[in-house]
Amino acid sequence: MKTLVYAFAAILALAAKPALAAQGKRGPANNRGAESRGVESRNPEARGPREGKLTGLPEPVVTTIHALQRRGQIGDVDRTVQDGETVFEVEIIRGDVSRTYTLDAEGVVLSDEIFPEEVPAAALAAINAEAAGGKLESIFRSTDDGQFVYDVEIAKDRKTISATFSTTGRLIGRQIALADCPTKIQAAVKAQLNGGKLGPLFRGTDPDGDQTYYGASIRSGRARWFTLDEDGELSGEEEKIAWAEVPPPVQQAIAQRLGGTDHLRVLRVKDGTTAKFDVLATKGAKTSLFSLTPDGKIVSLENQ
Repeated sequence: MKTLVYAFAAILALAAKPALAAQGKRGPANNRGAESRGVESRNPEARGPREGKLTGLPEPVVTTIHALQRRGQIGDVDRTVQDGETVFEVEIIRGDVSRTYTLDAEGVVLSDEIFPEEVPAAALAAINAEAAGGKLESIFRSTDDGQFVYDVEIAKDRKTISATFSTTGRLIGRQIALADCPTKIQAAVKAQLNGGKLGPLFRGTDPDGDQTYYGASIRSGRARWFTLDEDGELSGEEEKIAWAEVPPPVQQAIAQRLGGTDHLRVLRVKDGTTAKFDVLATKGAKTSLFSLTPDGKIVSLENQ
């Protein structure tokens, strides 16, 4: 399932590169179908630092924005709500290139805007195939199930297509209206809402090539993501949890790995009978993305 998160360390050098005159960027984003954050400008207006924009922001958000300033000047800073969660969209301008970063209230970078030349070849080939006959508007890098993924928006046939691709080019999901789903899938989706509001809904494929549907139930400002198989059976769940909800062995492993618990996001993931905890942590210009078992064993690790 898609977990809309990612931070920014490894692209420190990339931020200094001028973008190719390619199509664009932006995508359904770190939260599977978030509202459009706008298209990056390659010729932004000259503007000075926007320190006043930081007034009233949560301290962890301000700390991360100051770290992002190493790549350029602060442009617009907007507070918005995506899938029931308050997030902060930060524009960083360097020369004639601007990029948008999305942060949660803990200062964790959920997604970052990138350019086609920064996308792995297999993923870019799949994205270009999807965009054939249309225009690629944006690419954002986020995470899904502990892996980095690429969220895109494409203008095609007088409509906007939101889709997510894996590093290997697999179509993880393409946004779909509930009314366009088979009747049994519509019923299964409604059963998963549990009194919540339906957020973004996607149809895609799992790593085995089987068709899946995943969406979000938003309730009391909290999103719970669910994945259904082609028969409408629940195959996975995912939601952000508070530190107090993290099992002690997992807390200990996280603190030992990171040396602290600032700028941290923990997701509880259930895949059938298997449970794990995905962790995204931002510290200065370094981000760690890793998964742990309930007893605190690290099962996957990516650093940026």
